[in-house]
Parts: sequence; structure tokens; C-alpha cells
Amino acid sequence: MAIEDALVLAACLEVEQDYDSAFRRYETLRRNRIELVVRITAGNSAQKRANGWFGLLIRDLVLPFLIPLGIQTARKFFRFRADHAPLVQP
Repeated sequence: MAIEDALVLAACLEVEQDYDSAFRRYETLRRNRIELVVRITAGNSAQKRANGWFGLLIRDLVLPFLIPLGIQTARKFFRFRADHAPLVQP
């Protein structure tokens, strides 16, 4: 995410006349992706938490089946290329 952010911010700074405009454009371009990542990682975290011994047992039995789904989700994240997306609309 940091590398993506750096690419987009550099493009915004190159196009805009002042820092305030560049950061506003940067936020507009990045907000949707960041919100998606936060939402998915929060969901992943909640799935792995278990309360009590029974919850731990169920989690440990089900987790091996859920790991492939997590891998598919991670591949979607890593497939994204900030340098291929339109960084800045003139």
C-alpha cells in the first residue's frame, strides 16, 4: 500500500500547482481502495478471533477450509497495479 501511495502522490504532486491541491487529488484517488482494504482486513481479523474453548475448536476445524478463500482475496490485492491505473486525470 505504501508503494501504491507513493506512486499516486508523486503523480499528483507533478500535476498540481500547490500541495493542498495535490493532497486533495491524492485523497480522492486513493480513498476507495484504502476503504476497501480496511473493510476486508477488519473482516479477516474478526473471523480469526474466537471466544471460549468451543469457538476455538470450531475456528481450528474450519480455518483450513477458509485459508484458500483468504489466498484468493489476497491475490486480488496484489494484482492491483497503481502504475497501470490512471493516476491523474488532467
